Amino acid sequence: MKKKTVLLLYTNYSTFVAKDDVILKKNYNVIPYHFQSQKKLSSMMFEMFKQKIFLLVNIWKVDIVYSWFSDFHSFLPFLFAKMLGKKTVVIVGGFEGVKAYVPGLKAVFKSIPTGYNPDNWVVGTYERKKSVVAFGYAGNMQKFVGKGYDFIIEVAKKMPDIDFHLISIRDKMKDYANEIAPTNVTITDSLPQDKLLEELAKNKVYTLLSMSEGLPSSLCEAMLC
Repeated sequence: MKKKTVLLLYTNYSTFVAKDDVILKKNYNVIPYHFQSQKKLSSMMFEMFKQKIFLLVNIWKVDIVYSWFSDFHSFLPFLFAKMLGKKTVVIVGGFEGVKAYVPGLKAVFKSIPTGYNPDNWVVGTYERKKSVVAFGYAGNMQKFVGKGYDFIIEVAKKMPDIDFHLISIRDKMKDYANEIAPTNVTITDSLPQDKLLEELAKNKVYTLLSMSEGLPSSLCEAMLC
C-alpha cells in the first residue's frame, strides 16, 4: 500500500516537533515546512506569500496537513486543505484552553500526554554546583518575555554570587540578552541532548518562570534528572 503524505507545519523545530517528525516518518511520507514568524507586518506578509507559493506547488502531494499550534503559519495550509477536502490535524498544546475559549467548537479532540524516555535523562554522578539553569526556546521578544528570561536576569542581578545559565536563546535575542545580563549570567544557543543533560547534571537548581505553559518539556526533563 502506498504511504500517505503528511505536511508537517511548525515555527520552531523544538523537541516535541522533532519527536512527532520521527513518529510520523514510521508510517507516512513527511514534508516539513518551517514557517519563520516575523514581528513586522510586511515581513510576515512576505513569509505568508512564500508559504502560498509552496502550497500551490506541493499541496497536491499531501493527504494530511499536520500543524504544531494554530496560528498564522497554519491559516493558509488549513484553508487549502479544506478547499481540497484533505484531512487536517492541529496540535493545540493546551486542549483545556481551547475548550474554555472557544465554546461550542465541534472539532474532535484527543488528549495525548507528552512522552519522555527516562533512560535518556540519567545524569550519573556529577557534583552539582550552587547554580541555576533555565532552558526553553526564545528567538523573539515575545518568547523571551513569555519564558520569563527577563525576570530571571533581574533576579540574577540581585544574586551576584550565584551563576545562572540560560539555554536556547537564539538569534537577535541572544545579543539582547548578553547586553542586559550581568556577568554571572551565561547565555547559550540551543544544545544537543547530551550537552543539555550535562547542564542539568551540573547545576543544582532548574527554574521555569514562564507566564503560561501547558506541559513544558523542559520541566519534565529536568524532573527526570
